[in-house]
Amino acid sequence: MEDQISEILRYSKEWRRIGIETCICNVEKIMGIRKLHRFSIKITDELEKNPQRIPTGINFLGVILSKSPIMCLDIENEGESIEQFYQIIRDNGIKMYDMFGERSLNGGIHLYFRIPIDNRGRNQYKKSYKNLNYDLLFTGKCFTVPSFFKDKRYERFNRSIFDINSINDIPHFPESLNFLL
Repeated sequence: MEDQISEILRYSKEWRRIGIETCICNVEKIMGIRKLHRFSIKITDELEKNPQRIPTGINFLGVILSKSPIMCLDIENEGESIEQFYQIIRDNGIKMYDMFGERSLNGGIHLYFRIPIDNRGRNQYKKSYKNLNYDLLFTGKCFTVPSFFKDKRYERFNRSIFDINSINDIPHFPESLNFLL
């Protein structure tokens, strides 16, 4: 358990280094895309220096999107959704390698983008475009690597937060994908 907390704090420190706040929580049950968690604790310098204060059972790290310059495009792993997304980015001349993201717990994709404050809105769930099913997350928290539940984990797929030197290394939301907003 101590190793898990150390790993979560290690990732949190990197997010916080580029100006993005994080939180930790204990996810006890997963119901589809919903995650039942008991509490959410913002990670502070004080908590980072005193990890013994972290309650047992912590298994999720959350990136706090509210008041941050980033958003998350959450592609669901349903039907042909992933393949449809890959087709959309190919059609728009975008390379997956140029993006910053991860595989989610159920095989979906979380992609992080910088977005102007005036383009931010409320979170939008269960959106679809052709065979693409996705969520747009602007507020609240978005779970991230190294979160885990039983034998499932969030996993990096190209760059990790350790490869990001500053918030400017996270790409802007591609203008050619504005139709998804």
